[in-house]
Amino acid sequence: MIMGLDGCPYQRPGVGYGTFVLWQRDSGLCVGWEVYLMNSDGSGTYLLTNAGAIDGAPFWNAVGSQIVLQTNRDGNDEIYRMTSDGSFQTDLTTNGTADGAPDLEH
Repeated sequence: MIMGLDGCPYQRPGVGYGTFVLWQRDSGLCVGWEVYLMNSDGSGTYLLTNAGAIDGAPFWNAVGSQIVLQTNRDGNDEIYRMTSDGSFQTDLTTNGTADGAPDLEH
């Protein structure tokens, strides 16, 4: 049996939003990391990305309506933004150099 790895949990900020947690998961099959959302009790797991790449380091914006993440889906590490349901995934750092460690808190 191949086991995956979970990491980088990040709770949704703001009053009334603390019930959702983002995290990244490695399937253990060497196909990459993906970003997930779940309730804080562990129920309601929802896949937000499915790029077949390394998608990770997810962070909420201050009000919990958008998420930034690091991904190599375009061939090098870039910073992407998406809405909290995983839609409208947009590359924010289109360039030939590696970009990483997104953080909307600082």
